Amino acid sequence: MEPGGFDVSTDLACVILSKIHDIPTRAALMCVSRVWREAGKEKASFPTELDFTTVPNLSEVGYGDIAEFMERIEGIHIMEETRFQGVYRQTLRDGVALDRMRLAGCPLDNKANNDEVDLLDMYVKHDRSKVKAFDKGPFDVWTCEECEAFLDDKSKAFVCVDCEGKNTLVLCEDCVEDVDEEEICFKCNQFLCSKHSGPFINLDCDTCGEVFCMNCLGEARVSFCSRCDETICVRALLTPPKALRLTDQPRN
Repeated sequence: MEPGGFDVSTDLACVILSKIHDIPTRAALMCVSRVWREAGKEKASFPTELDFTTVPNLSEVGYGDIAEFMERIEGIHIMEETRFQGVYRQTLRDGVALDRMRLAGCPLDNKANNDEVDLLDMYVKHDRSKVKAFDKGPFDVWTCEECEAFLDDKSKAFVCVDCEGKNTLVLCEDCVEDVDEEEICFKCNQFLCSKHSGPFINLDCDTCGEVFCMNCLGEARVSFCSRCDETICVRALLTPPKALRLTDQPRN
C-alpha cells in the first residue's frame, strides 16, 4: 500500500468510483494511489451522472478543458475506423453513456465553444432535442436556437412549453422578443412559439392585456365581467377607472 493510501483492490475502487458523481471527490480519490488512478480509467468506474458544477474556480474552466478530462478516461473510449482508410475517430464503448451531465457555471459567453458542447453531448445517452431543458432534464446547459448564446438556469431563457420534450426549442431573452407571434407568460416566463395554439390564454384586459399560461392562470386570479363577459385580471380590478367601467356600466 502506498503512503497515505488505503488498501483496496482495483475492482473495489471501480465500484466506489461508479457511485460518485461529484468531480472534485472523484479527482481526490484518484490522487490517493496508483490503484485509484488506474481504476478511474476503467469502464467499470464510470458513473451514471457526472457533476462538474462543484469544480473550484469553474468560471475559469472551459468546455475544452472538460472535453480533455473526459478523453483521458481511457476505458470508456474505443478508436473506430472511418470510411477513410487509416483515419480513426474516438467513440464511446457500449453501455457507458451518462443519464445526466451537469455543466452550469462554465463560461457561457464564448460562441466558439459551441462545437465543444456538442462534443460533450456524446457522453450523454439522450437526444438533446427530445428531452426537458435545464435542471428538469439530462442537460443543464443549452444554446439559443437563434443566436447560439449559451444558456443555463441562471440565464433568462425561454423554453416553448409545447416543443419541450418533442423538438425542444430554447431561446434567449433577446431572441424571444424578436420572433413574431410568440406568447410569453407574464408570471413564469414560459413561452409558446408560433407553431402552437395552446395552453396560453390571452387576457383581453383593456388595462394591462397580460398573457398567462394555464399553470399560472389560477394564481393570476382571472375573472370575468358579469355584464359584458370581458376577461379581466387582478391588475385591472385594482385600477378603479377601468374596473368601474367594466363592472358598473351596461354594455351598449
